[in-house]
Amino acid sequence: MEHTGNNNVSSPSEKTIDDLPAEILQEIFSYCSITDYVDSFVFVCKRWKQILDEDVLLWKDKWFVWKDEDENIDMRQITTNCPNLKSFKLLARSGLYLPVLESIHQNVHKLELQGPCAERSIRSVVQFLMDNCPQLEHLRFSCVGFENYNLLSRFEKLKVLILDDCYNFRGCNLRAVADGCKGLSSISVPNSRGMLDSDVAYFIKSKKTFLEVLELDGFGLTESAFDDISECLRLYKLSINDARTMTVGMLGAIINVPSLKFLRMRRFSVNLKDFVTVWRKGGPCNNLIELDLEFYYYFNPSMISDIMERCPKIKRIIYKGENHVPLHAR
Repeated sequence: MEHTGNNNVSSPSEKTIDDLPAEILQEIFSYCSITDYVDSFVFVCKRWKQILDEDVLLWKDKWFVWKDEDENIDMRQITTNCPNLKSFKLLARSGLYLPVLESIHQNVHKLELQGPCAERSIRSVVQFLMDNCPQLEHLRFSCVGFENYNLLSRFEKLKVLILDDCYNFRGCNLRAVADGCKGLSSISVPNSRGMLDSDVAYFIKSKKTFLEVLELDGFGLTESAFDDISECLRLYKLSINDARTMTVGMLGAIINVPSLKFLRMRRFSVNLKDFVTVWRKGGPCNNLIELDLEFYYYFNPSMISDIMERCPKIKRIIYKGENHVPLHAR
């Protein structure tokens, strides 16, 4: 098929892409990249521009990636041409994010800042986002040395928070984040070892009604915190990046979370006999799709049958650095 741009007259027997209904064009567009949208599609013809402007779902999972070498791109013009573009990843090796944010802040709903950034610079970025992006729903940034986490509690509409490289957590007040970010349903702090046990417990307890994703280091999680996790009825992803302090009781609490689809327990150290006993006593994990037990060196391939029996939908099991796909999932 060829595109005529509604400018050329074709014979009745000829069919062009303009003859396709909007629903089919939307389906085709959904397989295309954000670059296609921004650089080409919005300029093809009025009909294509209208379809892209009216179908918000087409843009939902599309991220615009900006890099240092894109400094000459007119981001303000891009956001003007593409009002439904709401998700941005800024990969700035220089750590200079503010000039770009000043051009796109009115559109930003999802933002990921990936690259080195000095504490003073990231504080300025967070302050700018607070003042200019009240609509922010998704935020990710690397925060080495950044201590004033109380600022994060100001993002009332925030749903997803991802904090990379958080080795220094002295200034983090998870209580403030829990109380301020009312709609927060997903939090990922892979290196959260410095957090207070009481803060972690408070956060989980206050968010357990609608918590969907929880990723923490593992240190700082108590028995009572795991009991609260077991009551998170909407939790579908749980990642414990260092599970060496987990006990048999903690394992028994989390394997019965009803909506759990992805479970990671890296460096898990409960002995094999207790693991099998607890696993067999639990109810069926009807929704579990992936189980990551990387660096659990007690794992025995014979356990796979026990896991498959309780997890009829399991598609992937990771252990000892190996990736196992159950037969029924192949």
